[in-house]
Amino acid sequence: QLGFSNAALRVFQDFFVDIDLPVALTQNDEVAIPVAVYNYLPEAQNVRLQVKLEDWCELQDQPEKSLQIAANDIDVVYFRIKVKQFGEQAFQVTAWGDKLSDAIKRSVAVIPDGRLFRKSKSDWLRQGTLVATTIVTSASTLPPI
Repeated sequence: QLGFSNAALRVFQDFFVDIDLPVALTQNDEVAIPVAVYNYLPEAQNVRLQVKLEDWCELQDQPEKSLQIAANDIDVVYFRIKVKQFGEQAFQVTAWGDKLSDAIKRSVAVIPDGRLFRKSKSDWLRQGTLVATTIVTSASTLPPI
C-alpha cells in the first residue's frame, strides 16, 4: 500500500558558528570579519576559534581566539584581515568547544581595486575594421583626471 503523512520536523543545532561576510570586498580593503558563536547548550563552554590562513588575505591579528560562552547565549569574535587578491575567495573558521564543535566556510567576491571605465565605439563591421579594448584593473595604472 502507498501512502503519505505530514509531520513536523524540528531541525536544530545546539552549538554552531556563522560568518557574516559582506556581499563583496575590494582588493586592499581592511575589514573586521564578525564570527557569531551560538551556544544553545544548557551549560557554558570554552570555545577556541581558528581561521584557516589563505593566500588571498593577510590576517591583521592572531589566527586563533578563545572565549567562554554562557549557556543559551550568543557571542561575536572579530578577525581583522587585509585583502590582497581579487576573485571568488573562501573564508573558513573552525570552532572547538568543550562539549561540541563546528566549522563553517563561506565565499566572498573580491573585486579589483580601481575604477571601471566603459568605452564604446560605433562603426561599420567590414573587413579591415579594428576595435581595440583596454581593461584597467589597478588604481596605479589609471590616467590622471
